[in-house]
Amino acid sequence: MGALQEVLNAQQTALREALEDNRDLAGVSRAFLAQFCSIHQVEGSGQHSFEEDVWEGVTFEAARRVPANCEHSYAWIFWHLARCEDITMSLLIAGEPQVLYAENWLERTRSPFPHTGNAMDVPAVRDFSAQVDVEAVRGYYQAVSLHTLGIFQRLTLPDFKQKVNPARMAVIRAQGDLPEAATEVYDYWSRQSFAGLLLMPATRHHVVHMNEAMRMKSKVLKG
Repeated sequence: MGALQEVLNAQQTALREALEDNRDLAGVSRAFLAQFCSIHQVEGSGQHSFEEDVWEGVTFEAARRVPANCEHSYAWIFWHLARCEDITMSLLIAGEPQVLYAENWLERTRSPFPHTGNAMDVPAVRDFSAQVDVEAVRGYYQAVSLHTLGIFQRLTLPDFKQKVNPARMAVIRAQGDLPEAATEVYDYWSRQSFAGLLLMPATRHHVVHMNEAMRMKSKVLKG
């Protein structure tokens, strides 16, 4: 395990413990921001991010590639991460329009669908990756990160224990934000507290898929 992975794992443990204790808002904030800024490239944070390591040397054209014996492209990974974070933070926690719709990112990215991309097979991932504007996908990812920080800063200790509102889950179905096959994701989100969503997908989910990106990076760069 590399030094960064050890840091990220320790930060996730600290965040989980702070959320479970739920007595110190300043402590929760420190733990969340430390992990979030270690993962996401946040301007002005003063922290080097995993996102920067993942993208170093990778062009937007290379990001379209699904390497041999891999399931995804960089384009798919960052679309998927952004969509999961946008849906859970903007809609399920804040109860406000998602960044995708509020800032017209669906058109800007040229994505053929608004959903998270769960349960797509390799040919579908390749088709998606060939169609989208990869630079815009990364722009959308970063816009969602910024929006999440604004949402988090409005939360109070009682909010962390709050359960997801079923009416907000119904909006996901109505808008097609999850593929019909993604029933496990829908069920998982519907059972979560806000604290649970801050752990997964807002932080740990990113580490999982960025690790995937790093494992396939050498193949992506070779073309």
